[in-house]
Amino acid sequence: MSLGIGVSVLIVALREQNKRLEKAIVDESKLFAETMAKNIESGYLLYILPERPLREITSFGNILFFWIVKPDGEIYLADDPQMLGKKIEDSSLSSEEVVVKDSIYSENGKKIKLVIYPLKMGAGEKPWSLFMGVSLETIGAAQKRIIFISFALFSLLTIFIFVISFYLAKRITKPLRSLEEGVRIIGRGNLDYKLKIRSGDEVEELAESFNQMAENLKRYYKTIEESKDVLEVRVKARTREIRELAAGLEDKVKERTKGLMESRDALLNMLEDVNVAREKAEEEKNKTSAIITNFSDGLLVFDKENNLAFVNPQAENFLKVKEEKIIGKSIPKLLKISFLQPLMKILGEGIEKTFRKELEINENLILEVTTVPVIREKEKIGNLVILHDVTREKLVDKMKTEFVSLAAHQLRTPLSVIKWTLKMFLDGDLGKLNKEQQDFLDSTYKSNEKMIALINDLLNITRIEEGRYLYNLVSADIEGLVDSIINSHREEIKKKRIKVTLRKPSKKIPKTLLDVEKIKIAIDNIFDNAIKYTLPGGEVTVYLKYDKKNIEVSIEDTGVGISEKQQGRLFTKFFRGSNVIRMETEGTGLGLFIAKNIIEAHGGKIWFESKEKVGTTFYFSLPIREKIPAGN
Repeated sequence: MSLGIGVSVLIVALREQNKRLEKAIVDESKLFAETMAKNIESGYLLYILPERPLREITSFGNILFFWIVKPDGEIYLADDPQMLGKKIEDSSLSSEEVVVKDSIYSENGKKIKLVIYPLKMGAGEKPWSLFMGVSLETIGAAQKRIIFISFALFSLLTIFIFVISFYLAKRITKPLRSLEEGVRIIGRGNLDYKLKIRSGDEVEELAESFNQMAENLKRYYKTIEESKDVLEVRVKARTREIRELAAGLEDKVKERTKGLMESRDALLNMLEDVNVAREKAEEEKNKTSAIITNFSDGLLVFDKENNLAFVNPQAENFLKVKEEKIIGKSIPKLLKISFLQPLMKILGEGIEKTFRKELEINENLILEVTTVPVIREKEKIGNLVILHDVTREKLVDKMKTEFVSLAAHQLRTPLSVIKWTLKMFLDGDLGKLNKEQQDFLDSTYKSNEKMIALINDLLNITRIEEGRYLYNLVSADIEGLVDSIINSHREEIKKKRIKVTLRKPSKKIPKTLLDVEKIKIAIDNIFDNAIKYTLPGGEVTVYLKYDKKNIEVSIEDTGVGISEKQQGRLFTKFFRGSNVIRMETEGTGLGLFIAKNIIEAHGGKIWFESKEKVGTTFYFSLPIREKIPAGN
């Protein structure tokens, strides 16, 4: 019966262990998928895939295959080159939620887990998907080990309990048998017989009592006949006491045996739980250590007292330090290490929140620094610092900027020649033109002007990216600049019947240091968009206000607005909203990018509020400065 109970307990435990292992594998796979998804979305993983095959990704843990699938089901990237371009059909394709479900692996027909993770790859309506197959074979292997260890422990414990039970039973029953045999001998009249029992308990005391009784019987044998009736009563009473004592001893043996069985079952359960917990913890530790050790980014972990608790090999390589020399040190102590000073200054003593802040180690190594708080049960227990190598991306950006600058300079000269030649024709310097010739050349002149404007925008972008955009900072009146920009658009305002209002404070706005040419470009780009994308009969309102530290300008329109899905890309290069492209096919998508960089170069900031089909308000602020800041 006890064997059956033990087997039942083992089966139940195995089922629970199977569930826990499967959940652990799924959770680990989802965490890995989330990490991969973030790298893919940032464009990093897609960049390195040609040099580091997907097979290297699937070498981690239980991952069998790894696909990146477009919304239409086409496999865009895969660890198996034969899968590229194939179409798949799945009900969870383009799901915006993480999906985990059972599937069958085609290569061996075994059951696996399929993890589908959404990827936000662009401005499309449907997300891409990350398909990842996860093997469950480690569960079977773990079950076999658990069954073997459990049966071994169960067998050893059963043998142990049997030996203990046999020993206890032998120690208790042997004196009882000797006692019983002695009672029979004395009962047959052999009063010289002595019970020799040395059990050290009630049985020994009982044996001594029998010996004493025999002595008494022998001593008073002569009086037995006289007191026969009395003696018979006493013998019966004594016999009854002996039987009750024997019955009590038997009950004690049964009670002790039952207690030992319960202890055995409890011990088995305890040993099994401890073993399962230990194996699970060891397995999770090994997997996590393997992932962190082989991670391509550098990782530093600080505890809640901001002492360095962990450094992975890639971080050691980036920072040219050894783990044993910096582990356990606080940020003030790390600041004393010359090679770590730039990084520690970025982090600050309290490890400030940082996102993709550049750190140039040397001309051949540029890192992006990002800090992430480590949260456990809603409590911050430390900070994770991620060091991402962007050296190659920066080199490519520099080469691209130099190419654009060279191309723009080479194009501007012939376009300027064309402009002045067309101007001479239009002004009649080269002879009188008829109406058809005049219209044709006027259209050509306007197209050439647009090309020159595009070239100027491209040159402005290269200057922005090279950090040499502000040249001539002078004390200027922002109110006058805004007035001049509004007046420059009077013809278009009148043509579209747009009501333009300028609201300014009663007191004069103080002057501040500005690069007048550049700030006019920034304001004009914002105001031009407001006029261009406001329908005829609409309104545009410009607000000016200031406080002790800043001047704030806001331009509010009743135009087409910006869709919520596209607002995150508004200040990026070459971006134009899908709704404004339908209204105005011409445009470079560079105006707001240039405006943002001009305003930020002045130490200001820019932001907006917008609702599609209602309108948009752009805000920007500039610091009030009388002197050029040190370092500019």
